[in-house]
Amino acid sequence: MTKNENLVSTLARLVTKAEALSEGKSRVEIEEDPRICALMLQAESIIEELEQIINTAFQNHPEKIASWKKAMGLDDEVE
Repeated sequence: MTKNENLVSTLARLVTKAEALSEGKSRVEIEEDPRICALMLQAESIIEELEQIINTAFQNHPEKIASWKKAMGLDDEVE
């Protein structure tokens, strides 16, 4: 398994855990749960690393970068 595959599988695992912990909770409860916050912080660092990889790999394909950002909810960020 490559490093990138490890990043993706780790991200998927973190999201699955966070979803399980947040099931049936309100948005406020989710934001106040330290376990979910810790998982999301880990996920955020992985997403940032993957974003660097995507930006480098597809630097000549802005449509692919835009698609990645939209899928990850990053398209609203101001750079």
